[in-house]
Amino acid sequence: IISDKRRLDFGADFPMLASAEILDEQPGVLLEISKTVTLDDYPFLRDYALGTTQLSFSNPNLRGLTILSLISGLEMMSEAARKLVPRRRVAQVDNLRAQRWISFERGSVRVIIRAERIAWPDAQFAAVKVQLRDDSPNSAYTWPIIEATVLLSAAGTLHQPIQPPPLTNPRPVNWSGQEIYPERLFHGPGLRIVRHVDLWSEEGIDFEIEVPSRSEAVRYTRIPLFSIWP
Repeated sequence: IISDKRRLDFGADFPMLASAEILDEQPGVLLEISKTVTLDDYPFLRDYALGTTQLSFSNPNLRGLTILSLISGLEMMSEAARKLVPRRRVAQVDNLRAQRWISFERGSVRVIIRAERIAWPDAQFAAVKVQLRDDSPNSAYTWPIIEATVLLSAAGTLHQPIQPPPLTNPRPVNWSGQEIYPERLFHGPGLRIVRHVDLWSEEGIDFEIEVPSRSEAVRYTRIPLFSIWP
């Protein structure tokens, strides 16, 4: 079992894997774990519900179908990679594929995460192939829900400036507040990070974001040390 003990002064590392069960382990080579993710343990996941506007006037807390978001699944996968190769940080994610949704129809979901060390041409990275599956009987013979290659390094994230190409034929839109949530994006209050949208085109948008607080994200700690910030 992966510990869920809180580190009071330094925060809790591997927060998305707390209390996960180790199914198979070959140190430095392979790690397979089972994790039951509950909305009570990870309240921020409630804000990934498809339908976070008021669905019922009699029950204002009623929400739509809650899904495990891509970035939250990738956080669990990155933590598994770091468990397999200790004292490294996530530098990059390659070959990311998301095949389908998985939902919290009963308030929790059990997933299987398999991390396996693989060869990589650049020696500065430790490469780990990670797959996230559900616990259905035939899941080992179907496409994983999410799969990716997580590249780890001693230095951590590659600090390379990103220069996106300019938008073609943009037009000013000046969206804010309800014009963004819930009119155009579905996220609940805790994940409404887009504060303002300046420009729109058929290729993309130019927008401003605010990093959300993590103090209420995980039930057992106010300082979760996420690997990639879900």
